[in-house]
Amino acid sequence: MTLSLAGVSVWLFAAPTPIPLPLDSSQVRSLVVQSGSDSELPRTADWSLVGPVGDSAILLADGTEWARLSWGQASSILRTPSPSESRGWSPSKPDLANLLEWGEVPSGGTVGTGIENGRGRSSTSLLTWTYGIDYMHRLGQNLSVGGGLGWENVLYSPYLWSLTGDSGLSSGLAVKLSGCAPFVCLEMIRHPTAVPPESWLQPHIDSLIQLRLSGEFWSYKDTGSYSAAWERRIAIHIGVFAYQASWCPQLWNGAFQRAGLWNLPAGWFRFGMGLEWTADRAASRVQIALAPVSWTMKTPGSNGIRLEFIPPDFSFAFRRITEFQLSLRTGIRFAEPF
Repeated sequence: MTLSLAGVSVWLFAAPTPIPLPLDSSQVRSLVVQSGSDSELPRTADWSLVGPVGDSAILLADGTEWARLSWGQASSILRTPSPSESRGWSPSKPDLANLLEWGEVPSGGTVGTGIENGRGRSSTSLLTWTYGIDYMHRLGQNLSVGGGLGWENVLYSPYLWSLTGDSGLSSGLAVKLSGCAPFVCLEMIRHPTAVPPESWLQPHIDSLIQLRLSGEFWSYKDTGSYSAAWERRIAIHIGVFAYQASWCPQLWNGAFQRAGLWNLPAGWFRFGMGLEWTADRAASRVQIALAPVSWTMKTPGSNGIRLEFIPPDFSFAFRRITEFQLSLRTGIRFAEPF
């Protein structure tokens, strides 16, 4: 726009509106490290930067403000080409930084609850409620350790503990210990009840419990003296692919295994599919969920803590019409505050 004052022309320009600049995950990681923050990054590839806004830059995840940084920090990374531009990254020639993103170690915590209702062959319903909190603390970039506490409540139809006279079948304290490196986690889980959720794959499970007999998969016999059993588990994750194998000789024979692709993004939704199996039986599992909703809870003088609400996450495992398991989970995740 031109304004004429006493024969002198003066040009007035309106300040341009900042346009979001797309970033890749490696640039975002470098930006977060330079800012001195160890916040866990959301699982998204949609990153962009808006600025300068005053003396700040706004980092967007999925189009929503995730963090606010100084423009000096942001401008330094904008002058650096991304690894995909500078090194010609491709799936056939991955660089270490991009590869490690697929196996990032977990950190932060989750407070959640879940329900699993399964029905096996020639068995009645097996219902398990869980409540708990998990927390993982990162040691450097490539190691994290932690664990969790929870409460498990197992219900049967009919109430089998009234038939067997065993009051120790129904509920108890669950404990989890974990250690993770890139791509792999080793875990130990304490099962307070003799009938964990995996038992729905055992045919005639209610009759076996009542008669104190073992089966092909579920192997516990004398529930009258049961206190707790420790499951050993190895979990491997590469991006959205996950594999898990569990051993608990006190409760089942051989390994219980799972493999599949989970939390695949599709707009506001997430979905997944996979298999779970024992030595004798196998089932297919499908997952559908809403995308997590995140926000940052800020306090004076701090960068705040990022919270992420996990809407109900539903999965359905099945073999045939009369053999299935329904699972529903929800909770809140929080970034590591230390």
